[in-house]
Amino acid sequence: MTNVSDDSMGEGLSHLLTESELAEQQSARGDVPGTPSWPIVSPTALSEPVPPPVGLNWAQVSDRTGIELRILEHDGSIVLAGEYVPAPGFVIDPATFLARSARIGARVLYHSYFIGELTASEFGLALSVDPDPGSVLNAVVRTASAPVIGLFQDSADAERARRQVMEGSVGYGVSVQQGSLGTELRVARTENAGRVATVIACHHGAVISVGGESL
Repeated sequence: MTNVSDDSMGEGLSHLLTESELAEQQSARGDVPGTPSWPIVSPTALSEPVPPPVGLNWAQVSDRTGIELRILEHDGSIVLAGEYVPAPGFVIDPATFLARSARIGARVLYHSYFIGELTASEFGLALSVDPDPGSVLNAVVRTASAPVIGLFQDSADAERARRQVMEGSVGYGVSVQQGSLGTELRVARTENAGRVATVIACHHGAVISVGGESL
């Protein structure tokens, strides 16, 4: 039988207590950069692929607004024409990158980026607000639909997006193909095109086509 000294037991207990305290501190920080639900930044982050400079992608928003790309990819959403915003927040025009506030359930008239109020408040995001967003009463707009095509510079990112679409059952007829501009993720059918677009964008992809329309 192996004897364990009091000193060894004391050191082990101290180690466990330290780990417990660190876990509590990390848990208390919530869902913020650096915690388990956030992507871990690798030492080669600066050399990792970024979204292609086409279609709808978060790199363009980051460049124009100064908001950190990881925040946008983690908390942002793509809301396509005819869809409704998922929460109170800000709709960002993909042409001007100006924002307008939107209540939950507000319908967008064109493909847009979306940042929730909670995210904007938590991270102190500064958005340039459109001084005259205008309004269209009783607008008729066709809801965007499948197929949805995303473009990736890294095939590994495309594969991760494919798995998330499949595991979340948000798209069907999902395939990864090599195209002339890079790796393409093609989703033939979906009941929520905006959700598929959001998955593509959050994995460093660019949404380049929705419902047969090039973006």
